[in-house]
Amino acid sequence: MWDEANGITDHDMFVAVHGGYGYISFQDSTIGKCYSVGASESPGVEYDDDEFPPGSGITTDQLTDAITEFLETRAIPTCITWR
Repeated sequence: MWDEANGITDHDMFVAVHGGYGYISFQDSTIGKCYSVGASESPGVEYDDDEFPPGSGITTDQLTDAITEFLETRAIPTCITWR
């Protein structure tokens, strides 16, 4: 746990698919909340736990690669660009 008193885990990754785009956010104790850099035409998407800015939607292949890398390394995926 990163912040056990508040129930915050040592890392957090949120993944969604909307309108044919993949959306991914990441944060941990050393990296503030960041979002993938995606297609400029991808719309912003809002969920209960996250609000993805316009231009953060990536291809589903990129999303799959990022999830796979995360599961293998338990670290922020480096196969995509972040902001």
